[in-house]
Amino acid sequence: MSPSVFVAGHRGMLGHVVARLLEESGFRIITTDARYEGHAGDALIAAARSSDARYVVNCIGRIWQKSTDPTELFRANALLPIHLAQSLRPDQHLFHASTDCVFAGDRGAYAVSEIPDADDEYGVSKQLGEGVRHWPNASVLRVSIVGLDLGGGHGLLAWFLSQPEDKPVRGYVNHFWNGITTLEWARILVERINRLEGGEANVPLSQPGTERVDKYTLLCLFREAFGTRHEIIPVEASPSIDRTLVPTETRAPIAEQLAMLSRWAHGDAGAARGAPPLAAARR
Repeated sequence: MSPSVFVAGHRGMLGHVVARLLEESGFRIITTDARYEGHAGDALIAAARSSDARYVVNCIGRIWQKSTDPTELFRANALLPIHLAQSLRPDQHLFHASTDCVFAGDRGAYAVSEIPDADDEYGVSKQLGEGVRHWPNASVLRVSIVGLDLGGGHGLLAWFLSQPEDKPVRGYVNHFWNGITTLEWARILVERINRLEGGEANVPLSQPGTERVDKYTLLCLFREAFGTRHEIIPVEASPSIDRTLVPTETRAPIAEQLAMLSRWAHGDAGAARGAPPLAAARR
Protein backbone atom coordinates (compact mmCIF):
# COMPACT_ATOMS: atom_id res chain seq x y z
CA MET A 1 0.00 0.00 0.00
CA SER A 2 1.36 3.41 -0.99
CA PRO A 3 2.09 5.86 1.84
CA SER A 4 0.07 9.00 2.44
CA VAL A 5 1.46 12.35 1.32
CA PHE A 6 0.60 15.77 2.77
CA VAL A 7 0.76 18.49 0.11
CA ALA A 8 1.10 22.05 1.42
CA GLY A 9 0.05 24.59 -1.19
CA HIS A 10 -2.14 22.24 -3.21
CA ARG A 11 -3.84 25.09 -5.09
CA GLY A 12 -0.63 26.69 -6.39
CA MET A 13 1.22 26.32 -9.68
CA LEU A 14 3.35 23.44 -8.39
CA GLY A 15 1.12 22.06 -5.67
CA HIS A 16 -1.95 21.31 -7.79
CA VAL A 17 0.21 19.32 -10.21
CA VAL A 18 1.95 17.45 -7.39
CA ALA A 19 -1.35 16.55 -5.73
CA ARG A 20 -2.92 15.33 -8.95
CA LEU A 21 0.04 13.24 -10.11
CA LEU A 22 0.51 11.66 -6.68
CA GLU A 23 -3.15 10.69 -6.63
CA GLU A 24 -2.95 9.29 -10.17
CA SER A 25 0.12 7.33 -9.06
CA GLY A 26 -1.75 5.60 -6.25
CA PHE A 27 -0.86 7.72 -3.23
CA ARG A 28 -3.41 8.99 -0.72
CA ILE A 29 -3.27 12.77 -0.69
CA ILE A 30 -3.86 14.96 2.36
CA THR A 31 -4.38 18.71 1.94
CA THR A 32 -5.53 21.57 4.10
CA ASP A 33 -6.66 25.16 3.79
CA ALA A 34 -5.16 25.96 7.20
CA ARG A 35 -3.00 29.06 7.14
CA TYR A 36 0.56 29.80 8.15
CA GLU A 37 1.15 33.18 9.80
CA GLY A 38 4.82 32.82 10.71
CA HIS A 39 4.70 30.79 13.92
CA ALA A 40 5.80 27.21 14.59
CA GLY A 41 2.45 26.44 16.20
CA ASP A 42 0.30 27.70 13.33
CA ALA A 43 -2.55 25.57 12.00
CA LEU A 44 -0.77 24.50 8.82
CA ILE A 45 2.23 23.15 10.73
CA ALA A 46 -0.04 21.35 13.19
CA ALA A 47 -2.09 19.83 10.37
CA ALA A 48 1.01 18.38 8.71
CA ARG A 49 2.43 17.00 11.95
CA SER A 50 -0.84 15.46 13.17
CA SER A 51 -1.67 13.83 9.83
CA ASP A 52 -0.82 10.21 9.13
CA ALA A 53 1.27 11.31 6.14
CA ARG A 54 4.71 9.77 5.89
CA TYR A 55 5.80 12.48 3.46
CA VAL A 56 5.15 16.23 3.53
CA VAL A 57 5.70 18.24 0.35
CA ASN A 58 6.10 21.98 0.74
CA CYS A 59 4.90 23.60 -2.48
CA ILE A 60 4.23 26.95 -0.83
CA GLY A 61 6.40 29.81 -1.98
CA ARG A 62 6.08 33.53 -2.40
CA ILE A 63 7.45 35.12 -5.57
CA TRP A 64 8.54 38.72 -5.86
CA GLN A 65 5.90 39.42 -8.54
CA LYS A 66 3.18 38.74 -5.97
CA SER A 67 4.62 40.59 -3.00
CA THR A 68 5.66 44.15 -2.27
CA ASP A 69 6.38 43.31 1.37
CA PRO A 70 9.73 41.60 2.09
CA THR A 71 8.23 40.22 5.30
CA GLU A 72 5.90 38.04 3.24
CA LEU A 73 8.83 36.68 1.22
CA PHE A 74 10.81 35.69 4.31
CA ARG A 75 7.79 34.28 6.12
CA ALA A 76 6.76 31.98 3.26
CA ASN A 77 10.15 31.12 1.76
CA ALA A 78 12.35 30.89 4.87
CA LEU A 79 10.35 30.51 8.08
CA LEU A 80 7.73 28.08 6.80
CA PRO A 81 10.10 25.33 5.57
CA ILE A 82 12.22 25.66 8.71
CA HIS A 83 9.19 25.42 10.98
CA LEU A 84 8.02 22.37 9.04
CA ALA A 85 11.40 20.65 9.36
CA GLN A 86 11.57 21.44 13.08
CA SER A 87 8.02 20.34 13.83
CA LEU A 88 7.50 17.17 11.81
CA ARG A 89 7.63 13.82 13.55
CA PRO A 90 10.81 11.72 13.19
CA ASP A 91 8.92 9.29 10.94
CA GLN A 92 7.90 12.06 8.51
CA HIS A 93 10.01 13.27 5.58
CA LEU A 94 9.91 16.79 4.14
CA PHE A 95 10.38 17.65 0.47
CA HIS A 96 10.98 21.35 -0.16
CA ALA A 97 10.97 23.22 -3.50
CA SER A 98 13.75 25.75 -4.05
CA THR A 99 14.89 27.69 -7.12
CA ASP A 100 17.83 28.80 -9.23
CA CYS A 101 17.19 32.34 -7.96
CA VAL A 102 19.40 31.59 -4.96
CA PHE A 103 22.21 32.57 -7.35
CA ALA A 104 22.89 36.05 -8.70
CA GLY A 105 22.88 34.94 -12.33
CA ASP A 106 26.01 36.72 -13.53
CA ARG A 107 27.73 33.63 -15.00
CA GLY A 108 25.65 30.43 -14.89
CA ALA A 109 26.73 26.78 -14.55
CA TYR A 110 26.32 26.84 -10.76
CA ALA A 111 27.29 23.56 -9.11
CA VAL A 112 25.30 22.08 -6.25
CA SER A 113 28.33 22.52 -3.98
CA GLU A 114 28.59 26.28 -4.56
CA ILE A 115 27.46 28.82 -1.97
CA PRO A 116 24.41 30.78 -3.20
CA ASP A 117 25.26 34.42 -3.88
CA ALA A 118 21.99 36.22 -4.66
CA ASP A 119 21.65 39.38 -2.59
CA ASP A 120 18.10 40.44 -3.45
CA GLU A 121 15.31 39.84 -0.93
CA TYR A 122 13.67 37.01 -2.88
CA GLY A 123 16.93 35.17 -3.49
CA VAL A 124 18.03 35.49 0.13
CA SER A 125 14.65 34.26 1.39
CA LYS A 126 14.96 31.14 -0.77
CA GLN A 127 18.55 30.61 0.39
CA LEU A 128 17.42 30.59 4.01
CA GLY A 129 14.66 28.08 3.24
CA GLU A 130 17.23 25.70 1.83
CA GLY A 131 18.61 25.36 5.35
CA VAL A 132 16.17 22.51 5.91
CA ARG A 133 18.59 20.25 4.02
CA HIS A 134 20.57 20.01 7.26
CA TRP A 135 17.71 18.08 8.89
CA PRO A 136 18.08 14.31 8.40
CA ASN A 137 14.46 13.95 7.30
CA ALA A 138 14.40 16.64 4.60
CA SER A 139 15.18 16.94 0.89
CA VAL A 140 15.55 20.12 -1.15
CA LEU A 141 15.00 20.18 -4.91
CA ARG A 142 16.71 23.28 -6.30
CA VAL A 143 15.46 23.99 -9.82
CA SER A 144 13.49 26.59 -11.75
CA ILE A 145 10.05 25.45 -12.90
CA VAL A 146 7.52 26.42 -15.55
CA GLY A 147 3.92 25.30 -15.47
CA LEU A 148 0.25 26.09 -15.68
CA ASP A 149 -1.58 27.99 -12.97
CA LEU A 150 -5.09 27.46 -11.66
CA GLY A 151 -7.13 30.52 -12.59
CA GLY A 152 -4.30 32.49 -14.12
CA GLY A 153 -1.04 33.33 -12.45
CA HIS A 154 2.29 35.13 -12.64
CA GLY A 155 4.45 32.33 -14.05
CA LEU A 156 6.16 32.61 -17.44
CA LEU A 157 4.01 29.98 -19.15
CA ALA A 158 0.75 31.42 -17.81
CA TRP A 159 1.87 34.88 -18.89
CA PHE A 160 2.73 33.66 -22.40
CA LEU A 161 -0.57 31.83 -22.90
CA SER A 162 -2.50 34.90 -21.72
CA GLN A 163 -0.99 37.15 -24.40
CA PRO A 164 -3.15 38.00 -27.45
CA GLU A 165 -2.03 35.94 -30.43
CA ASP A 166 -2.37 38.89 -32.80
CA LYS A 167 0.35 40.85 -30.99
CA PRO A 168 4.08 40.02 -30.94
CA VAL A 169 5.76 38.73 -27.79
CA ARG A 170 9.35 39.53 -26.93
CA GLY A 171 11.77 36.78 -25.91
CA TYR A 172 15.16 37.49 -24.38
CA VAL A 173 18.09 35.88 -26.17
CA ASN A 174 20.51 36.63 -23.32
CA HIS A 175 18.47 35.26 -20.40
CA PHE A 176 19.44 31.61 -19.97
CA TRP A 177 17.56 28.80 -18.22
CA ASN A 178 17.74 25.03 -17.76
CA GLY A 179 14.84 24.19 -15.47
CA ILE A 180 11.98 21.71 -15.73
CA THR A 181 8.18 21.68 -15.87
CA THR A 182 6.00 21.38 -12.79
CA LEU A 183 4.91 17.97 -14.05
CA GLU A 184 8.52 16.81 -14.26
CA TRP A 185 9.07 18.08 -10.70
CA ALA A 186 6.12 15.98 -9.56
CA ARG A 187 7.47 12.95 -11.42
CA ILE A 188 10.83 13.36 -9.68
CA LEU A 189 8.99 13.49 -6.36
CA VAL A 190 7.28 10.17 -7.06
CA GLU A 191 10.64 8.64 -7.95
CA ARG A 192 12.26 9.98 -4.76
CA ILE A 193 9.46 8.70 -2.55
CA ASN A 194 9.67 5.27 -4.13
CA ARG A 195 13.43 5.21 -3.60
CA LEU A 196 13.10 6.15 0.06
CA GLU A 197 10.41 3.51 0.46
CA GLY A 198 12.86 1.04 -1.07
CA GLY A 199 15.50 1.86 1.53
CA GLU A 200 17.74 4.18 -0.49
CA ALA A 201 19.58 6.99 1.26
CA ASN A 202 18.16 10.49 1.32
CA VAL A 203 19.61 13.14 -1.02
CA PRO A 204 19.55 16.38 1.02
CA LEU A 205 20.09 18.78 -1.91
CA SER A 206 19.80 18.11 -5.62
CA GLN A 207 19.62 20.08 -8.85
CA PRO A 208 17.57 18.25 -11.48
CA GLY A 209 17.72 20.00 -14.84
CA THR A 210 17.81 19.83 -18.59
CA GLU A 211 19.58 21.51 -21.50
CA ARG A 212 20.47 25.21 -21.46
CA VAL A 213 18.16 27.43 -23.53
CA ASP A 214 17.53 31.15 -23.78
CA LYS A 215 14.13 32.60 -22.92
CA TYR A 216 13.39 33.33 -26.60
CA THR A 217 13.84 29.65 -27.43
CA LEU A 218 11.78 28.68 -24.40
CA LEU A 219 8.86 30.82 -25.59
CA CYS A 220 9.13 29.19 -29.02
CA LEU A 221 8.89 25.79 -27.32
CA PHE A 222 5.81 27.00 -25.41
CA ARG A 223 4.22 27.95 -28.73
CA GLU A 224 4.96 24.56 -30.24
CA ALA A 225 3.78 22.51 -27.26
CA PHE A 226 0.54 24.43 -26.70
CA GLY A 227 -0.30 25.11 -30.34
CA THR A 228 -0.48 28.90 -30.28
CA ARG A 229 0.24 31.29 -33.15
CA HIS A 230 2.20 33.95 -31.28
CA GLU A 231 4.87 35.87 -33.14
CA ILE A 232 7.96 35.84 -30.93
CA ILE A 233 10.57 38.54 -31.45
CA PRO A 234 14.14 37.93 -30.24
CA VAL A 235 15.48 40.84 -28.17
CA GLU A 236 18.38 41.48 -25.83
CA ALA A 237 17.79 42.50 -22.23
CA SER A 238 20.02 44.50 -19.95
CA PRO A 239 21.59 42.96 -18.02
CA SER A 240 22.17 39.45 -19.32
CA ILE A 241 21.14 36.78 -16.80
CA ASP A 242 22.36 33.20 -16.57
CA ARG A 243 21.18 31.23 -13.54
CA THR A 244 21.65 27.83 -15.15
CA LEU A 245 22.61 25.05 -12.76
CA VAL A 246 24.92 22.10 -13.27
CA PRO A 247 22.38 19.27 -13.06
CA THR A 248 22.93 16.51 -10.54
CA GLU A 249 20.30 14.65 -12.55
CA THR A 250 19.61 15.32 -16.23
CA ARG A 251 15.98 14.98 -17.24
CA ALA A 252 14.30 14.73 -20.66
CA PRO A 253 14.72 17.65 -23.10
CA ILE A 254 12.47 20.55 -22.19
CA ALA A 255 10.52 20.25 -25.47
CA GLU A 256 9.50 16.71 -24.47
CA GLN A 257 8.58 17.85 -20.97
CA LEU A 258 6.38 20.65 -22.32
CA ALA A 259 4.64 18.32 -24.76
CA MET A 260 3.98 15.91 -21.89
CA LEU A 261 2.62 18.73 -19.72
CA SER A 262 0.30 19.88 -22.51
CA ARG A 263 -1.12 16.38 -23.04
CA TRP A 264 -1.45 15.76 -19.30
CA ALA A 265 -3.16 19.11 -18.72
CA HIS A 266 -5.73 18.15 -21.35
CA GLY A 267 -6.63 14.96 -19.52
CA ASP A 268 -4.10 12.39 -20.76
CA ALA A 269 -2.99 10.97 -17.41
CA GLY A 270 -0.90 8.33 -19.15
CA ALA A 271 1.29 11.04 -20.65
CA ALA A 272 3.01 11.38 -17.28
CA ARG A 273 2.73 7.90 -15.83
CA GLY A 274 3.82 6.08 -18.95
CA ALA A 275 7.10 7.92 -19.47
CA PRO A 276 10.19 5.76 -18.83
CA PRO A 277 11.72 7.40 -15.70
CA LEU A 278 8.48 7.32 -13.71
CA ALA A 279 7.51 3.86 -14.93
CA ALA A 280 10.89 2.55 -13.85
CA ALA A 281 10.57 4.15 -10.43
CA ARG A 282 7.17 2.67 -9.71
CA ARG A 283 7.78 -0.88 -8.59
